[in-house]
Amino acid sequence: MSLEALAIGTCKAPLALELLAKWSSEVEALLKSVPPNSGDAVSLEALNRELLFRREDSVRSQVRKLVLSALLLDADANDMARAAVDLYDLRSKLVHDGALDARTLDVATSEAKSLVHRVLLIRFQRVTQGE
Repeated sequence: MSLEALAIGTCKAPLALELLAKWSSEVEALLKSVPPNSGDAVSLEALNRELLFRREDSVRSQVRKLVLSALLLDADANDMARAAVDLYDLRSKLVHDGALDARTLDVATSEAKSLVHRVLLIRFQRVTQGE
């Protein structure tokens, strides 16, 4: 969650954005063909909001990019970015399933603390050095 809080939203690739815009136009056209305040209208409006939300990369992807950019000069940057995604996936499993086995949770917590410490330290150094 610490890395999630530091992650910066970025837009998806142009091709994906074009597809989202196309779908949004299709939803808006359908909205004109259904009665206002109907169940269909409410669902289509919700879908259109979801499409707007989907313009940004997933939080998972944002966490990966954050770690990559923070550790850019380190030889293990790609490995650490992959580890951050794996940890984020475990966090999601914990949130959505409600449990992880004790050993997995213990190891993940230790790895997450180490990774967050490393990212925060590098970011703090960059801020204090005026980068």
